[in-house]
Amino acid sequence: FNREKEKAAYFEIHSKLGLENLENKKQEEIFSRMIVTDLSREELFKNPFRWEKRFKEKIFGGNEARLISVSFLWMERLPQEILKAVELHDHLCPGLLSGYSITKFVLDELPPKESMDYFVIGSPVWCKEDLIQSMLNTTSGKRNFMVLPITDKEKEHLKDKNVAGIFLQFDRKGGGGKGLVVGFDWKHLEEEAGMRREGFPWEWRLRLALYMARHLKDYQKYVYVIKKFDMEKGEKPETYFS
Repeated sequence: FNREKEKAAYFEIHSKLGLENLENKKQEEIFSRMIVTDLSREELFKNPFRWEKRFKEKIFGGNEARLISVSFLWMERLPQEILKAVELHDHLCPGLLSGYSITKFVLDELPPKESMDYFVIGSPVWCKEDLIQSMLNTTSGKRNFMVLPITDKEKEHLKDKNVAGIFLQFDRKGGGGKGLVVGFDWKHLEEEAGMRREGFPWEWRLRLALYMARHLKDYQKYVYVIKKFDMEKGEKPETYFS
């Protein structure tokens, strides 16, 4: 993708291509699909029906939403923390970007301290988890990231429907520390962006993601503390999900 000219090229290699004598093969012998097209944000949003047709035609091999989202958001020169998370998540969406806002907020409330580690309980689960674990360096492999999916029926019992997860900062040696239950207000975000969830799903998601990318500094408008609590001396994160 060329962001200056807003042009994209997409190629698919033949699945049974042999690696010998590639220099003697013609392009059509190497690639099963070769697409070069204009990829203008202005044109896409002006003609969503045309692009919906192109999505159905799978001009990018069924990868249209993820490749276009990464290309368009890359033009916004996003922070490295987001680009790193995209490598894991494989596309850019409002859900992933909400993870950036949540993490920035948590770092304000619980600044990094020597001898203190973070522990995250992601619940309810959405795309945010992939950015949070990348940015806070909390992963399930290191046993400091726990994901607890809940059903729609279980969500009905939540006192705050905007809840986004539990964040702990604890003493890795002696236990104890502080915790936050954090919320993310999607309704307020969409009102601020002047958007409704209408049109094609890929269209409003892309519009909202672009708005979020251009207002990353406004994260405190949408993220808030639902509850603060202290972890007692010797208390470990496992207490909160075992």
